[in-house]
Amino acid sequence: MLPQTPLTVLFDGSCGFCTLIAKTLGQLDRHKRLELVPYQQTGVPARFGLRTEECERSVWAIDAAGRAWHSAAAVNTIISVLTGNSALWWLYERRWVGCIEEKLYRLVARNRSHFPGITPFCERHPEQCGLETERVV
Repeated sequence: MLPQTPLTVLFDGSCGFCTLIAKTLGQLDRHKRLELVPYQQTGVPARFGLRTEECERSVWAIDAAGRAWHSAAAVNTIISVLTGNSALWWLYERRWVGCIEEKLYRLVARNRSHFPGITPFCERHPEQCGLETERVV
């Protein structure tokens, strides 16, 4: 069963790699099924019943029914929504495949600063991430 859309994707807006992935997902989302939101935006973690620490550890995908997935499960959910196909879920639910995917996700998450990226969302939009600096007049 596919998640109900829109699917809200919480990503790390202070990470260049994460911002690049979010931008790419937005470009691939021709049917506007994803809402891509940096978790640093004011009140975002609480809006979904999450703690900031949980959002710092992994990507989150929350569907319109309030069901939430994180880490590799979130990635599978996002791809399923983008493609309209739940075949990846069938594979992920195989114990050994899901285990391998989760380990791979953790490896990438720990080393994300070493992957190519773009200017992080929060660096480009500090006012949206609670990073406003006082202007000197």
